[in-house]
Amino acid sequence: MSRAALEWSLDDAAAASGVSRRTILRLEQGESLQARNVNAIRAAYEKAGVRFIDDGPDAGGVVPPT
Repeated sequence: MSRAALEWSLDDAAAASGVSRRTILRLEQGESLQARNVNAIRAAYEKAGVRFIDDGPDAGGVVPPT
């Protein structure tokens, strides 16, 4: 959802986060990743304006950039 909200390709997401395209795909498919990779991807999306909802009834949601 985050990558789609940014209209990023796998290459865009990989370049912004410093991880491989395969790592992005693994995350999107729900596979377990090392925390450092998840943190790098999240940081790249947040830098681009995506907000993640961590608490409350909408936890796990994503707010696209405006």
